[in-house]
Amino acid sequence: MSICAYPEEKNNTARRQASAGFTLLEVLVALSLLAIVALAVIRACGEGLIQVGDSGWADTAVRVGRAKMYEVVLSGGNGNLQGSFSPEYPDMKWRAQMHDLQDFPGRRLEFIITEGEGKARHEVTMEQILYP
Repeated sequence: MSICAYPEEKNNTARRQASAGFTLLEVLVALSLLAIVALAVIRACGEGLIQVGDSGWADTAVRVGRAKMYEVVLSGGNGNLQGSFSPEYPDMKWRAQMHDLQDFPGRRLEFIITEGEGKARHEVTMEQILYP
């Protein structure tokens, strides 16, 4: 017959072994939280890439539109006030509108560049004040 000098120590060891590790519920909760955080990060990265693409389009539109806008300015706003940037950018269209200034002599040129239709539509507006 064996007698343990410290019976409470034997019970503590058994309890420690039974409580070692994680329960299935704890693992599932941790994985759920990880999935939610990962989804938020992926969504933020995707929106960031969309914004980068849009800013690239806007940069291109301003560069090619500036040259065309100066052509309209040099013509005095007479003639064709709409068109496209073919053949380099056939999907991009431009239109210009001249408005008289109310309080000062001169005119305001509004130059609008668009591409696409509906939700995929991009638009950039540039303005220039023309003094006589």
